[in-house]
Amino acid sequence: MRSVITGTNRFINCHTVISLKDQLLLQVSFSPLRVSLRLPRGLPSHVFFDIVENDLKEKTESSGSNPRIVISETNVSIFWSDVLLVSATLLDNETAHLKIDLRRVGINIFDDNAGLHVGHNTLTGNSFENCATAIALG
Repeated sequence: MRSVITGTNRFINCHTVISLKDQLLLQVSFSPLRVSLRLPRGLPSHVFFDIVENDLKEKTESSGSNPRIVISETNVSIFWSDVLLVSATLLDNETAHLKIDLRRVGINIFDDNAGLHVGHNTLTGNSFENCATAIALG
């Protein structure tokens, strides 16, 4: 069973961690570790990019900055303007720990020791299992 842990929550065998307006926002895949982060067009920050399994597919031309994807055998991190947005680290072959903070790009989702903050809500100590999408927004 493959698990993603973030903000004291566990996502077990979930295809998509977070979706926004019926579109994939964040996905973590295993063997090898891969992250997809697909920002929607029209965010107040005017930042748009589409990273699919560690590969930048498309970005805003006028943004003046590129997302940076740093990949190693046990970690994938995505930065925007030198600010960490997402970092997935393998704890073992079946478990990844996920740090997320999308506030810089205009989405109020981040994690800390208190839990996973989504808008004004905080998810703490939850377990999501066998979901197509664990958290669906909009």
